[in-house]
Amino acid sequence: MHIKPSTILNKYVGETEHLIDAIFSLAKKIQPCVIFLDEIDSILGARTSKESSHTRHLKNQFMLNWDGFNSSGNVIMMGATNRPFDLDDAVIDRFSQRLFVDYPNKSKRAEIIKNLLKNETVDSDLDYDVISEKTENFSGRDLRNLCIEAVYQTIEENLDCPESHPKKKRKLHISSKHLLNAIVKMSPGTRHYSDSESIEALRRWSSKNDNYEFGSSTKLSYFM
Repeated sequence: MHIKPSTILNKYVGETEHLIDAIFSLAKKIQPCVIFLDEIDSILGARTSKESSHTRHLKNQFMLNWDGFNSSGNVIMMGATNRPFDLDDAVIDRFSQRLFVDYPNKSKRAEIIKNLLKNETVDSDLDYDVISEKTENFSGRDLRNLCIEAVYQTIEENLDCPESHPKKKRKLHISSKHLLNAIVKMSPGTRHYSDSESIEALRRWSSKNDNYEFGSSTKLSYFM
């Protein structure tokens, strides 16, 4: 069950609480199941004295329902956020496992690029190792945008090149050249999480927690 902030938040008083109750009631009926909260910090951020009573009640209502499932192994709560330091302490304590996921390493980047291009026509000499070396500190989303830019280049080449054989079907072949050109075009301002300060803040926060495992994926921080 994938829960987005827009699924829960409602402008009418009391409706948000009803939606929260409905989510956990449905989870109980269809168990075993997994409740996945994306961008969990936007819903369960740290409680402050300045926030409205409605927002505070929303968080309390969610955690009260959550506590009812802690003793059951049939419903698993998962959440993802890039700003774990903005979460309420009570929320962090409720997660039995926390997983910090840094940028993908070289081998993982090569795997991600291969997976993204698996349905495209690529040249046989495309060197994934070279591309992965040139994409250090690229997130999974950066690599996705990189592949999209490479595809656009092949389309532009076909549009600009006059077709000598009108009846012959042209194919879009992605080569190392297209990917390397796309890397040059991807300036730091267009890259996902290009702000090094944000990354360092995540790493500093994770280093203060003992209950952590490390891995590589497209998401920077996961809580499970």
